[in-house]
Parts: sequence; C-alpha cells; structure tokens
Amino acid sequence: MRHSYITICSLLFLILPKIVICQTNSSVEFKAAANGSILKFRGSLNVQDYSSDNSVFRCSFKTGNVTDEIRELNNFRFYENKDLLFTMDRAPGSDMYISNTGYIAFVDMEEHYINRVTIHFYSRKGEYLFSEKFRGAFLFGFSSKGNKFGVGDTKNLTLIDIPERETTRLEKGFHFDISEDEKFTAVAGEDKITVYRFDVPVVEIPTGLKHHRDVRISVENDAAAVIGRNNLKVFSIMNGRLRFEDHVGRNNTFRDLEINGNELIAGIQNRIPGLTKGSLRKYNLSENGYVDVEGLSKRIKTFEKKLPIRKANSLYPTIPWPFEPFDELHTVWNYYEQHMGASTYNYLHQGLDLIVPQNEPTYAVQDGIVKCVLTLGGAAYWRLATAETQESGESEGWLYAHLVESTIAVDVGDTVNVHDYLGDIIRWADDWGHIHFARIKDTGTVWQYNDDEWGIVYNPLLALDPNTDYLPPEIKDVKAGTKFKFYRNSSDTELDADSLYGDIDIVAKVEDYIGDAEWTIPAHSIYYKVERTTDNSELHPRTLAHVLNHEYDFYASGNYVDYAPVLFKANSKLRSSYWMEQQRDYYHVLTNSDGDSLINLSERNLAFKTEDHPDGDYRLIVEAYDAYGNSDADSLEIKFRNGIVSNVDDDLENQVPEEFILRQNYPNPFNSGTVIEFTVPSVSNVVLKVYDLLGREVKTIASGSFQKGVHRFSWNGTNDMGISVGSGVYIYRLKAGKRIQIRKMVMIK
Repeated sequence: MRHSYITICSLLFLILPKIVICQTNSSVEFKAAANGSILKFRGSLNVQDYSSDNSVFRCSFKTGNVTDEIRELNNFRFYENKDLLFTMDRAPGSDMYISNTGYIAFVDMEEHYINRVTIHFYSRKGEYLFSEKFRGAFLFGFSSKGNKFGVGDTKNLTLIDIPERETTRLEKGFHFDISEDEKFTAVAGEDKITVYRFDVPVVEIPTGLKHHRDVRISVENDAAAVIGRNNLKVFSIMNGRLRFEDHVGRNNTFRDLEINGNELIAGIQNRIPGLTKGSLRKYNLSENGYVDVEGLSKRIKTFEKKLPIRKANSLYPTIPWPFEPFDELHTVWNYYEQHMGASTYNYLHQGLDLIVPQNEPTYAVQDGIVKCVLTLGGAAYWRLATAETQESGESEGWLYAHLVESTIAVDVGDTVNVHDYLGDIIRWADDWGHIHFARIKDTGTVWQYNDDEWGIVYNPLLALDPNTDYLPPEIKDVKAGTKFKFYRNSSDTELDADSLYGDIDIVAKVEDYIGDAEWTIPAHSIYYKVERTTDNSELHPRTLAHVLNHEYDFYASGNYVDYAPVLFKANSKLRSSYWMEQQRDYYHVLTNSDGDSLINLSERNLAFKTEDHPDGDYRLIVEAYDAYGNSDADSLEIKFRNGIVSNVDDDLENQVPEEFILRQNYPNPFNSGTVIEFTVPSVSNVVLKVYDLLGREVKTIASGSFQKGVHRFSWNGTNDMGISVGSGVYIYRLKAGKRIQIRKMVMIK
C-alpha cells in the first residue's frame, strides 16, 4: 500500500516531461522519482486522472468551482481498463483513492473548517455503500488487496473492511501498512513497530529509530520493514528479531518503501546543491542481497543565502516571499482571519492563500528543520512545516500547504536554508494553483496535525518583505444609501441611525486589495470614535475595533467558527460572497472589542452603551487601515434616543475629571506620528515615557507638574536624541504620583 500513488505519476508529467512509460501486460514497473519516492507507471494519464495501483481502474474529471480547501470534481467518469463503468455529474468529494478491486474512497472536505473529513465509499459500479467521519485525519490508504481502507488520526488508526462494513481501531502511529492477506497490520509509532493480527497485537518491535518515514509488512516474507532518515531495518513478524539492516550516509536519505513479491524496494534521495536525484535499492528478502537502480533526477535552482534585513524593534522575523522573485509582492487570494461563510456556518481563514501558477516552485523563507510532511485528505492536500530549531517542547515555524507530493524535496528531520527548494504547487483550478501559508506552533520533535497542540501565531503578511501595497482600504456603504448599520446588541434587530437606543452593535463594510490582486479582502485594522456634533469634543475615545492579527491555540478547528461573529456580522441580509467572486463583502463589527489587540469570545457580548450618554446629536467616525499603514476614514451623524436629558456641561475640556486615565493613542497603528492623551483629577507630578519591548527607555514625552484636566501630546517616532526608531510594538507608561498606567502602541514604517 502506498498512500500517495493516486496522482504521482500523472503530476510528474508536468515537471519531468522526458519520462519513459514502461508497462507490460498487467505488471507495473517501479521507478524512483527525483525526490526518492517510488513511482508506479501505469500508462499515459493526464493531470486530472487517478488510478489504482494495479492500473486496472482509473477515473477522469474536470475541476469546477473551488474554495481554499474544497474542489468540485465534475464530469466524473470511472473505467475498468478501457470499459466505462459509470459516470457522475459531480463526485461527492474533493479528492479520492481507488483500490485494486475498484472500490472508491471519496475524500469530502466540506467540514474542513472543524477539522472533519468524511470518506464516502462507492463500489466499482458507482453504488454508494456507506460513509465514515474523522477528525484531524492525516493518514489514508487502501490495502494492496483492495478491500480495506485505513485512516489515521492523533487518537487511532481505523481500519475499515469495506465488504463487511466493519471498523477496527488500533493504536495511533505515524505510518501503517496492511499485509497481502489483510489479516496483519503494522503501525509505526514513535520508536517502535506494533504488528496486529486483526485487532490483537502479536508483536511489538523496538526499532531504535527516532522517527519512522515509512513501514511495510509482508506475511509471505515474514518481514516488517521500516526506514528512518538514514537507516533501513527489516524484522521478523514471528519473533520480532532483526533480520538485516542497511545504512546510507553523506547526501543520501531513505524516502520510500514498497514490497513486491519477495523484493523489498527502498527509494533513496540524493540531494546536493542544484540537484535532487532518486534511486531504488532492491533487496531480495530470500537472499538478503540488493542491487541499486538509478532513477530520475531534477535540477533545482540555487540562490545566494540572503535574508532581508530585520526591521528594527519588530515583533516578527523579516522573511522573503516563498516564490520567485523573492523581493516582490505576490497575489493574495484569501487573507488572515478573513471571514468565510455559507448558509450554515461562518469561520475565519487561518493563514494567507497566495495564488501562483500551477507547478510553481516553492522555497523556504527561513533556515530551519522540517517538522512534518503529511496530507489531510489525498493528493491535493500535501503540506510540510519547518521550524527554526529542533525543539522537543513548543516551537514556531512556517506551514506550506498544497504541494505536489512527488516533488517534495525534504522529509521530517531534514535541514533547510532560506531559498531552498521545497516542492511544487499543485493544480487547484484549471489554470492556477495556490499555497496556504501560515505561521504555526506545535510541540514535539515531530509535529502532528490536530493533536490539540497545533496553533496559529500571527498574520504572515506582517513578516513578508516587501509588502509594497500602496492602495488604501475603502469604507463602503453597507447597503446602497446606508453608510453603517446598527443593531441591538448580539441580535439582527436593526436600528435607524437617527433613533439609537440601548446597547448597540455598529457594523461597517470595508474593502481592501493587496497590490494588483483582484480579490477583495477585509481591512487589517479598524478604529471608531464618537464625537459631540455641538463642539466636536470627544464622547467615546478612539477605540481599536479589531486588528486581523490574533493568535489562536488551535489551528483549523471549530474554534474559528466561534470567533467569526466576534469580528464579522452575518445574517440573511449581510452574507459573505462566494469564494471565486472577485468582489467579496466583509461586514466588520466595530463594538465587539474592549480596545486592545487581543480577542476572546466574551467580547461578542460587548456593545456601545447609548444609555450612558444624554439624548442628542453625535458623530460616528470610522478609520480603516491595511497592514502597510494606508488608511481611509468616514463619518455619519447619529442620534441617541433613550429619554435621558443632560444636566451637565457637555464640554469635555471644562469638565473636572474624576479619575486618572491614560487613553489609547491614536492613530494606532501609526506611521509618522501619533497622539497620546491622559487626564488627571487634580494637580499632579506626571511622567509619560515610551519604552521598547525589552524595557529600554526610548523617549520622555512629558514630565512635570500638570493641572487637573485633559492633556494631549504627540510622538513622531523619534528617541530622546531625535533619531527615528524602527517599526514595532512600544509601551507607553504614565506615572502620576503613585498611580501608574501602561498601554501598547504599534508603529509601522
């Protein structure tokens, strides 16, 4: 069983056009791909064809509408040899596996937003059999006999007997294989192989390998074989003893395994600068000898190792773009925390989707070590992640998703340098591909998907350099003739702008574009404030509504469904647009925020309390920013009607403040300058200073004795010596007597 055979040979035609196809009768010839994976050549298939390992069954389809993780497979046609067995207008999934007996396992990604994949099983005649759901699955594949299908997640390995419609759950592992007679299963765990007979463990074999890259089992040959990065070991199933082992060194690594009759075939990759080359080592399991067979090779571009200069005081590493040219902005399709939705659910996108040509080479954005290589549901969902260092505890790294598996040039444990080739981008739509790029975190020397440790850290656009986006976002009418919308808190009850009462939610529609991309994205950050129209004095201070740069503990989970309504409004009148529409609508909820850059679910209950203020005329002012600092602003005259009459002077400057307050600076984030405002209730000795995140003093803004009242100061981003400081997060600290308040601000240059 090989989990990735279904499209490897077809996709390879695009990157290695000089392949010679060899097939004799029903036999299949093995080859080594340039990355060391073992290929089975079955005939001339195009990039939209999938086939069984024995080349008897195959299908064809056309790609229809797509989202970030879902594809329509239309005009589906299924063949046995040259005979058409059945057709479907649309297949029930976005990917599939085909067994050697003609069973089809369609991979349905409709619920990917909650980490759930559904496998629909069909017969060779197109009859629906049954379905099974899994959460966080990352291992898939049929047995070589073709009657059993395995699905691995972080809790179990589930074996599905299709004719009997029975499931068996075994211990989880990184890889698995099912024997020729389908009675035995080998599961490769952290440092051992466990062999089961049906659901009963019969032998547990310590391997001495830190991480297993693949495992194979053969009852006929009494062999359980496993590979690590540089080692191959073959054990007896009967007693667990080591039968023989092999080692490769220097620039060679083991990448793949297959058993064919009494022959064990190992795929080996030789990787040197500018070239990756595959070969096969064929071991005779009866005689313990082997022969080497040269495979395919691929020349890879090499580049001078050159990272962009890190931005001064930035929270984020400065990284190049993962495609050539590395120093140019690329097309952004879907944005970080972008609102996604349908009639039944809404959630937040967890990274950047970048549109690139299909089969576009992808390159590492930082030095590091490969932490995972896995698929979430078939050939279209292969991905890898790298971290800067190898840690057994928690660490952070970069995720590159939707790669052609036969081109992935690295495996777990390999080291990479910036601009090293990683693999090619798959064909997603008819004429383009896309990569899902994210900054993630996890725990362990090997990262597993959805083990409640995989989280997302920050918006990658804040690290990618350059971000040459000079187009400001635009605040649009929510509906024609309606600049903003107002609702009773956490409801769909609309209120008129000239008759606002109680606790209200304020909704603004903002459009943004990155570079010359044609896809609408949401605003990076939004602020709002309320003024008195009588004298333009402040009623509600400038408040951060949100910034699309939040950290989450769980990646690609239902967590994002719960958070979506904190940031965005969605109802029968305010709907998110379809994925492939270039013009898409995002309705930002401004009032579900306590004013900081963090997000929590309780903020969904927050609102603007009109009852805290007298009835009268006010002005709502909204500002929208992109990640580069470009901005737009708009305003609307509004009226509060709660039956509350004012008995106090509305002039803020003439009021005697009753408390010590340090307000959020505005604008924030800022570029050339910002304003810091504070109030003191009595004459006070005041010191207002700016610090960097290491606690080093940057600037003294104000110092001395201040009268009671409101005081405002500007900071232009220079230190006490008048020298400009860099982009990043800064702390400003107000001390008045024994009272101290601290806030954060962000400067973007």
